[in-house]
Amino acid sequence: MVLLSCTYSATSLANPVEPSALVHHVPSDSSSAPIIDWFGPPENSTEGMTICWDGLYNGQTEEVWDFEVWVNDTDGVDSVIFRFLCGSSSEWENKTTTLIEGNSTSGLYAGNLTYPVEWNWEKEYPVVPYSVFSFKVFANDSLGNWAETTTRTYMGGYVVVYPPSTSTTLGIPYGWLFLGAIGGAFGIVAVIFVLYSIRIRRSLRASHEEV
Repeated sequence: MVLLSCTYSATSLANPVEPSALVHHVPSDSSSAPIIDWFGPPENSTEGMTICWDGLYNGQTEEVWDFEVWVNDTDGVDSVIFRFLCGSSSEWENKTTTLIEGNSTSGLYAGNLTYPVEWNWEKEYPVVPYSVFSFKVFANDSLGNWAETTTRTYMGGYVVVYPPSTSTTLGIPYGWLFLGAIGGAFGIVAVIFVLYSIRIRRSLRASHEEV
C-alpha cells in the first residue's frame, strides 16, 4: 500500500486548469476531442508537477498504483490509454484501461502500474526497479479526435519498513529503530549527566566537611 504524503507543484492543485490536455482534431462532423478530467500543468506548460510519496513496506512482493480518470465525449470514447515513463527509460509504456462506471460518452476509466518489490538481505531494505515514474492519459473518440494530458511525476520511497521475521532486526520497523536509537542516545546522555551531578555534589560536600 502506498501512502501519498506531500504534493508540490508549480501549478496549484487547488486551482487546476481544465482540461490540461493537448487536443487534436480531424475533419469530421464533430470537432470536439475527448475531455479528460485532469489536474496538472496547463497545456504546453514548461512547468512540471511532482507528487512525493512515502511508502510502507510490510512484506509485499509488488507495488500497485491504481489510477482513475473521467473522460467525456459526445461522439463516444473509443479508447483511453494510461501512459507511464518509468525510471531512466526513454520510452513510454502504454497500459489499457477498463470502463468501471458510466458509458462511452461519459465514463470513469481505471488502470494501474504494477512493479515487483524484493527484499535485499544484504542491505536489509526493499528494492524496486525504480522510484520515479511519470504518468499521463491519452484518449480518442469514434471520429478520430484525440487528446493527451500533460505529465505528472511521482517520486518517493519506503519510510517505514517492516523486515521479514527472519531478518536480524527481528521484524522491528526501521523507522521505530531509528527513533529508538535517538531515544537511547538521549537516555545515555541523561544518565551520564545525573551521575556527573551526583559526583560534583559529593565532592562539594566532602570539601565542606573538611573545612
